[in-house]
Order: sequence, then C-alpha cells, then structure tokens
Amino acid sequence: MGPDGYQYGCADDQDGDGVYCGCDNSEYVYNPDQTDSNWDGFGDACVGYCCVIRGDVDHNGDTQIDIADLVYLVDYMFNEGPTPVCLGEADLDANGVNDIADLVFLVDYMFNDGPPPVACP
Repeated sequence: MGPDGYQYGCADDQDGDGVYCGCDNSEYVYNPDQTDSNWDGFGDACVGYCCVIRGDVDHNGDTQIDIADLVYLVDYMFNEGPTPVCLGEADLDANGVNDIADLVFLVDYMFNDGPPPVACP
C-alpha cells in the first residue's frame, strides 16, 4: 500500500518507501514523501544517487544493457532526445562527464566484446 493508502497495481517497491511501480520518483532511494522541488519528475532524494547499473541508460527497470539503451543515448546526444533519468548510468567510463566517449564505450562493449561499464558506486 502506498503512502496515500492506495494499493498500486503491483507490489514492486524496490526501496521500501511504500510507493510502488512506476509511481516512485526515486525507485531505488528511500523517499516516502516523494519531494520533487523542481518538478522534473525525479525525486530530490535521487539527485546524485541514482546509478544502479552503468549502461542502463533508458533506466526502464529491466537493469539490462541492450540496444534500447544505445538508441536512447544516441537520441539524447544527437537528436535533443530526453535526458537520461540518471546521468550516472549514461557515464559508462565513470569520468563524471557524459560525452561521446561514453557512446563509443557502449558500442565497444555491445558489439566488440569491449570491457563492461564501470560499476556504480
């Protein structure tokens, strides 16, 4: 049951804050009040702490690195597509910058047996 007393459509509450499924604005960070000061759809608790799996750029909950992540990153970098939910997951080389090197890293990993992305902290 969610904080408003409503039972959401599934019992998936990754962070144990009582907010379920796609309704939690910080899926992996405990934040029962769901505060979102800048109204960007991502909870304040996630700021600087959202990296679960580097390379899961689309952050769609499947925690897998796949072609959808590559397409999302290309769209973001070259087509003014949506900003990744967690920029840390798009920083595949973990250097603190989202740039073309991250895209090259992802392509190398996916298609050339390159090294896996650096683990999240």
